[in-house]
Amino acid sequence: MKPIKITSIENWESLYKPFLDLIKLDSLRIPVCSNYTSANIPIEHSALTYEFANLPRKNSCSSPQRLEKADKTRIWDCPFANHVDCVFYSIDIFQIYQFSVLDFTGKEIIYNILKDKVKNGYTYYIYNLSDQSVKLKYFIPYIQKDQDEQAISIFKEYIVENYNSVVSDFKFNSSSDVIEKEPTILEKQDKKSFLLSLVSGD
Repeated sequence: MKPIKITSIENWESLYKPFLDLIKLDSLRIPVCSNYTSANIPIEHSALTYEFANLPRKNSCSSPQRLEKADKTRIWDCPFANHVDCVFYSIDIFQIYQFSVLDFTGKEIIYNILKDKVKNGYTYYIYNLSDQSVKLKYFIPYIQKDQDEQAISIFKEYIVENYNSVVSDFKFNSSSDVIEKEPTILEKQDKKSFLLSLVSGD
């Protein structure tokens, strides 16, 4: 399934309120704005709103609201160490996987894997949507490859460990093993190059 930004999900505030309340209390969490692209983060993890094929020389903001009346061909600086202080801040949390499992009574339990972008990588949460609780939290850094696939593998191990002993024949009811990835660096080559914009005569 294609990753879905949780703010685009109907009733997201009520569905994910316990989760959002929990991460707000995490003093070690350094949230990243969904419109932020850093010179220190691999290009494949740039903001979806970032229009260039190469990394900026400085931390940048590509908020549609900010760029609405600004020059879109240049890099706009993000001066905030704490992104939540910015008026253009937008959470960068995605649902990357949704699935359900039947317990021994036949009751359906719905799980999501939520992906929270932080400074050095992604924190993943296994979220039980049925009782609105976080079951597992784990971190995968940018330097590792295929983070979402790793996160799903960890989830499947969690399911086996927690259900196989109770449910002899548990099954996934509504899972998807295919992830539509964000554009790769090669796919971004068709975008405007920031370096080319610096040397162009325009």
